[in-house]
Amino acid sequence: MNQPLRIRTGVLFAAAAAVLYGLSIPLIKQAGAKTGPAMTAALLYFGAAAGALLGKAVEGSPRTLLARHGVRLIFVALSGAVAAPILLAAGLQMLDGATASLLQNFEPIFTLLLAAIILKEPLSKRVGLAIACMLGGGAAMALESGGPGEWKLAGSTAVLGAAFFWALDNILTQPLSRLNPLEVVAGKAAMGALLSLGIALGLRQGFPPAAAAGLLVLYGFLGVGVSLACFILALRHAGAARTGSVFSLAPFVGAAAAWTMDRILPGPWGWAAIAAFGTGVWLHVTEQPAAPTETGGQQAARAD
Repeated sequence: MNQPLRIRTGVLFAAAAAVLYGLSIPLIKQAGAKTGPAMTAALLYFGAAAGALLGKAVEGSPRTLLARHGVRLIFVALSGAVAAPILLAAGLQMLDGATASLLQNFEPIFTLLLAAIILKEPLSKRVGLAIACMLGGGAAMALESGGPGEWKLAGSTAVLGAAFFWALDNILTQPLSRLNPLEVVAGKAAMGALLSLGIALGLRQGFPPAAAAGLLVLYGFLGVGVSLACFILALRHAGAARTGSVFSLAPFVGAAAAWTMDRILPGPWGWAAIAAFGTGVWLHVTEQPAAPTETGGQQAARAD
């Protein structure tokens, strides 16, 4: 495959990952409204694992050397398939879908900050301005939803915590992008589902009704499993920077879907938040990497 076609293919995979993940946020909020956060995370990642295993069976793909990355996979699962989805599920029970979706814009900022700390990548003034825009967008969303309030503050903190752990997941997942994506998804999702289920049972979080459970598994299959497989393929074909740039559309897709589902239009503060987050994303994705090669810290997207 020639380089231009390879890049275009990667961009299409990244766009598919962004749309699938973005749409899943308000849908998960709806289906998991009366389900414990850990149980919600477990069902989502059982769906993701089932989808990946089914894909492997249909594709007949050979096993890769994923076992050599066992320690890394454990940390990837703990951050991106346990801590992050549990915090997101908890936040979704306290926030509206649009606010939760737009707060996901903090993930690329956390990714850059972690890259600076872990990978020693420099932070420019442009990135500092992007962070300021994101903070402004968060404040505007608080005003849009009627002020902070203790419940909304707790929900926002939970969603921001999810964004942080998915940013850590980004840093840890990049070295796995050359492996079979279905095997990576299956290993990570199965591990995350089992750990989340154990936490849910330990906290006595019961199973939801069959219809809600089925929907959460389906959303996990599409919004987590298929999305992550597309994301990893995008990393392989287009590189971390381009993949992160395209995947930055996901929070806006989620917010638009949430407003559509609720049959409302954003108010003045909502449009201000969109403008602030959009400016922050633009500042981030147009930032020129300091190093000649792309690393996990330069990406602005999660690998669930």
